[in-house]
Amino acid sequence: MLAALRSFESTRLASASSGSVSSAPLSAFPSQTEFRGTISLGTPSQEFRIIFDTGSHDTWIVSKDCSDEFCTATNTKSFDPAASSTYQNPNTAAPQIQYGDGTTVNGILALETITLISPSFVANNFIFTQATSVKTSVSVGEYDGLVGMSLPIGTNDPSPPLMSAILQSGSVSTTGALFGYYIAQGELTGTVTVGGIDKTLQADPASFPVWFDLDKSANMVQSGSWALPLSSLIVGNKPFAISSGGSAASVFFDTGMALGTLPQAVYDSLAAAFPSSKKMATGSGSVDYLWQVDCATAQNASSPALVIAVTGTGYQIPLYPAEYVIDLGSSTCVIGFQVSASNLVFMGNTFFKRYYTVFDYGQRKIGFVLAKGRTANGLPAPAAASTSTAGQGNGVLYGGASSPRLSRSTLAAACAAILLIGLFEAKLYR
Repeated sequence: MLAALRSFESTRLASASSGSVSSAPLSAFPSQTEFRGTISLGTPSQEFRIIFDTGSHDTWIVSKDCSDEFCTATNTKSFDPAASSTYQNPNTAAPQIQYGDGTTVNGILALETITLISPSFVANNFIFTQATSVKTSVSVGEYDGLVGMSLPIGTNDPSPPLMSAILQSGSVSTTGALFGYYIAQGELTGTVTVGGIDKTLQADPASFPVWFDLDKSANMVQSGSWALPLSSLIVGNKPFAISSGGSAASVFFDTGMALGTLPQAVYDSLAAAFPSSKKMATGSGSVDYLWQVDCATAQNASSPALVIAVTGTGYQIPLYPAEYVIDLGSSTCVIGFQVSASNLVFMGNTFFKRYYTVFDYGQRKIGFVLAKGRTANGLPAPAAASTSTAGQGNGVLYGGASSPRLSRSTLAAACAAILLIGLFEAKLYR
């Protein structure tokens, strides 16, 4: 297993060193729980602020014909098909896109030239939803659409997600079909990379990502999920065997989610390890709550790690309080997960703070490496000390965060940002 991983790492290092990697910035929403980047549509190009979402297949962009509040907000930019010479309209209604918080997106299918980061990564006749209706009250004015970055659905997807479409177009080779996602130490900015691995985003530029084969179960392949087979979750020294609907569990890696999700028993056990933890209700249901904890515990070496044990690999992937405890200001902190009533395990931006994560569309693997500014034990590094550390050891994938946690101007605004949850935390997984 390790020999195979090393061989694969060497291939990816060659790709990363070839000069083919391109990068573009991410910026945090004012709530600092979601990150947006940009893509371009049409000829000449029209630029849009979007969410890169590895948990979604669908891409949608606000249309000029949309009159909903979301579409007409001051900062929202809409797509104008009349201004593009490469626009095609097949006169077909798009399937409705639904999210668990009640948000709906309707529109028409369109074909257009789409550019990701640079002219090197282009897909012609890319199929997306030209959104003529977006019904939501979440993050109005903060972005113009969403780009699905999942894998294709099944084996013959008629409208593949963006990176798969770029791969099919020949803009990248199979070995260069890499999409990387990084959240910077201050958690206000980030970077997306395409075509290779940016070693400057690693705590130790000489280290390698550790690569994992995706869950190959039929339902995971059919859904196009970025998911690994999950052996167990470990809190402290206590393992929790996880199942969902009677089936073996998976852990999903979703760049469209601010908070992750955990089974209730795991979430409550994690909170119980913090002194004086207490529930903050977010709704009327029995699972509608967040756990509030003492902010100082995020810097405490005795605070528990949440560990992901990946089936069949011998690897454990830890996440420390410096990443998963979210500081709301006014001495109020919460654990950055929610209860999943269906026992689904999702890792969102609380996870990506810790690991520069690379999604390999050509080989259908996912790689993790300690991110720049993070430490192996999850505690702040001394100011004069290097944050470099080994990428792995004894079956544990290392990495940690010494970053300041989220800062917000007022507690009321912070709670609103967290508790609204938004399109992406509550979405129906497709």
